[in-house]
Amino acid sequence: MTPETERLPIINPERIRRVLADRLRQRLGGFVSTMGQPVLLRAEVLVDGLSALPWLAAQPLGPRGYWSDRDQPFELAGIGRADMIAAPSLSNLEDGLSQLYLRLESAAGAPRYFGGLRFRDRTALAREWEPFMGFRFVLPRFEVVQRDDVTVLACNMRSDDAIEDVDREIAKLDFLMRSEPREIPFWQRRVDLPDRSEWNELAGEVITRIGDGEMDKVVLARRVSLAFPEPPDAIAILQQLKANSHSSFHFCFQPDRDSAFIGASPERLYRRDGNRLRTEAIAGTRLRGQTKIEDEMLACSLFSEAKERGEQQNVVDDIEQSLADLVLDMARDPEPDILVLQRVQHLITRFRAVMPPFVGDSDLLRAMHPTAAVAGTPPEKAMGIIRRLEPFDRGFYAAPMGWIERDAAQFAVAIRSGLLSCSDLHLFSGAGIVDGSKSDDEWEEVEYKIQDFLSFLQSA
Repeated sequence: MTPETERLPIINPERIRRVLADRLRQRLGGFVSTMGQPVLLRAEVLVDGLSALPWLAAQPLGPRGYWSDRDQPFELAGIGRADMIAAPSLSNLEDGLSQLYLRLESAAGAPRYFGGLRFRDRTALAREWEPFMGFRFVLPRFEVVQRDDVTVLACNMRSDDAIEDVDREIAKLDFLMRSEPREIPFWQRRVDLPDRSEWNELAGEVITRIGDGEMDKVVLARRVSLAFPEPPDAIAILQQLKANSHSSFHFCFQPDRDSAFIGASPERLYRRDGNRLRTEAIAGTRLRGQTKIEDEMLACSLFSEAKERGEQQNVVDDIEQSLADLVLDMARDPEPDILVLQRVQHLITRFRAVMPPFVGDSDLLRAMHPTAAVAGTPPEKAMGIIRRLEPFDRGFYAAPMGWIERDAAQFAVAIRSGLLSCSDLHLFSGAGIVDGSKSDDEWEEVEYKIQDFLSFLQSA
């Protein structure tokens, strides 16, 4: 067993800290400066007995992040900040990602940035979204990465960081784990924005305009705000959310102690491995049944109803058009499948494609976001309606959320999500309004979707 593959037991934290610090100093001694730019350095240690989410739950408040995959056993948890690529406006996204790629290309090791971007640009950020900026990607100081039965503890730094400061952070690194979630206080007040009568008015206007042929689909969202007597812990909410929502990408992006964006999204925007691309179209909704037979009957009705099939085909067509000039050899499932979640089920069509060398993540994000599943069609008209009618800032809701490394990237569409802002938790979800929609049905659909949160958050 080589030193790099030796597994250290968690019961020997002093040795883990020493080995991690030694490997980081070796990286620092061997790096080559690139045109005066800082180089990212990463040291890793295999640790037996360490678990990503319980470790994260035990860490103090401050910058924290978490991601777990929907389809395979992969988790990452991070604390602190070794580097950040961010800007207040989406207009700087391409330059920001170019800077991010330069750092990844020259890095010693295989670091990974975690973060996301806003649903759309505004002249001013809503106060509660200010810590997230227009886009924000963070390289944590410390990470725990779990893949299958292997757990890696990593430390990241920039070559212009003071190694003595990083050594002190390593010396304070905590290996406590908290398997039981912290107690979440009962919420005391709920505010719906828009409320039901306002929703009926807004949705009614959209239904009328769709009936008049002005557009095909608009995804209207609602915000449900819960007020707590004291700030709940973001990771405690995440732990409960994971227990109450399966077959989802789970994430928590916490830029500071008072703000966190938390979600359980079933929807992948895309996964890129080298030049291989995967994406999917998800739309159409049915509840889960109480029995297997009832589940199957509801799935059959989802397949057979023209409204639901039309809504899903709308998203399929949108993806094909968005990627037509960017990819090669695109293929998709000939017929949609059913994606079964904890409380609802959706139609899903999967796509596979090959990317030419000149296409990168900034091209994909620009072309694919927002999808018809979270905005509507035609996109310009749908976005105009959303901008005019929705009485709140979506922020990171329904926007790309994920990670980027040197040769791969993955983004989920950040639906089924909530923003924790001090003592308030704002829950977001939307409904696709098409020809034949009814405002009361769409209100209830959003209620179903936010039950992943409301099922474990109790009122006083």
